[in-house]
Amino acid sequence: MALQERRSHPRPAAAPAFIAAIDSDASALDRAVAADVLLRHIFVPPAQTVPGLQYAAIYRFAEKHSGGDIIDVYRCTNSDVCFSLTDISGKGVTAALHAGLVKYGIRAYATEDHEPRDVLRNLNRFYCGNDAFEGKDSFASVFFARYCPAERELHYGSAGHEGLVFFSPHGDARALAPTGPVVGVIEDEPQMYADGLLRVEPGSVLVAVSDGITEAHSDGGFFEMEGLVGAAREHLERSVEDLACSIARAASAFAGNRVIDDMAVLAVRFE
Repeated sequence: MALQERRSHPRPAAAPAFIAAIDSDASALDRAVAADVLLRHIFVPPAQTVPGLQYAAIYRFAEKHSGGDIIDVYRCTNSDVCFSLTDISGKGVTAALHAGLVKYGIRAYATEDHEPRDVLRNLNRFYCGNDAFEGKDSFASVFFARYCPAERELHYGSAGHEGLVFFSPHGDARALAPTGPVVGVIEDEPQMYADGLLRVEPGSVLVAVSDGITEAHSDGGFFEMEGLVGAAREHLERSVEDLACSIARAASAFAGNRVIDDMAVLAVRFE
């Protein structure tokens, strides 16, 4: 994820710290299983039945160091359904730790019935504060949407995240542009994020991907939004599982089956 403007943080002054080593009788296999379960719950949610829609989430790890792409589908107590897709800067363990911070931060704000713009603003404050405390320069693009089944409305916000397409039941594609900056870079400002609103007809489809899809590249260039829309439209009438898998396969094939960045795909069909 490229970024031209970066925010600098003062490094925290050195201070005495007490660090305790935790011993465990768990075997290497137990630890590996625990780590695998944790990663799967953070990066891709376990499948849940959600009345009124069908969804599929596909995640393909990069060949070398995995990053911090996160897909989440979360049903609130008021029957609203929340979707999010996040792409965190960096790779490896640090990105994975920030992935957990973002995923459950979004869930906490969503549960309080905040509008998408306020979810993103609160998340930005949280993320900036965490960066300052840790002395990090991490940032993330975040897509967050709340679907209200009773009104058939999809309220969404995008903190610098692209790779978002909404298809009407007739197959017309609408790319959803960012509604504000990535989180973790700009200190809190009023009105820094805006909301988008879509009327959802039965048969509408939402596709959200990480930049591992749109920035998949070969000698001929990048997959980009054109490749995403084309791959999605070709399989739009198939199941959401087939749709999500086909998009990931198309981007991977375009790049000669070299996956240098994690690929995350969320496909949602509204009934």
